[in-house]
Amino acid sequence: MANVCEYKVTVKGKKNACYAFFGSMSVLDCKIIEAESGTDDEYSMTIHGDCQWAVDWQCTPWDGAYPVRLPEDANAAMNLAEEQYWYKTVRDRSKMFGVEVLCNSADKDDGGVEIFQHYRCGEDIGGECPDELRILDLLPDGYCKCVSCGQEFPKDDCNEYGEGTYFCHACFAYTFGM
Repeated sequence: MANVCEYKVTVKGKKNACYAFFGSMSVLDCKIIEAESGTDDEYSMTIHGDCQWAVDWQCTPWDGAYPVRLPEDANAAMNLAEEQYWYKTVRDRSKMFGVEVLCNSADKDDGGVEIFQHYRCGEDIGGECPDELRILDLLPDGYCKCVSCGQEFPKDDCNEYGEGTYFCHACFAYTFGM
């Protein structure tokens, strides 16, 4: 069981279905829509949130019809999902609402493992997590990331300034006047 998981999710489909998916995200303590775009028929939404539990914690399989009937109005669909469709798995909600879901989660306190799920209308697509949904800055062993310029360098080419904070030599010299 996770201490605190962070989530980044992209949902694609009809606007009302994307909002229904957002409304059905019961386990998140804090959830926000970071970005959204598109038309009522082709919509994309990026959600960010955190929670004390894994994304499918205490979820039960959906035993109803696919897809579920949703109101055309996005806010009404979200409200309906908040009332009736909580505690269903990501895969089932993808199928229930007829959406594509790319969901990445990570427990930063538990060894930094990211878990990526990708479903399209309930079908497991799998694949690699897109960079925009990455939560952890996973660097190869022996590398660091400069907090000033953001570039990655071998640790031999970095100055550590405090625990886990690195500057490349050039940024260190500029920042600290050396």
